[in-house]
Amino acid sequence: MKSPEKALQEANREIEKMALNHYLPKEIAQSESVYYNSFKESEEFHFTLTVLFVKDDQFK
Repeated sequence: MKSPEKALQEANREIEKMALNHYLPKEIAQSESVYYNSFKESEEFHFTLTVLFVKDDQFK
């Protein structure tokens, strides 16, 4: 299992690669949820960010 910091670093690298390949972010969707984990008797916060990239028209 990746650490949160490692996952964010990898996501940032992928976003940089998209920009280098002339893809632009078009839409962003975000969702957040809080779950109660009865096995651990604790709350868990889930955050999801989805980004839709499109090829820059100049480079199609």
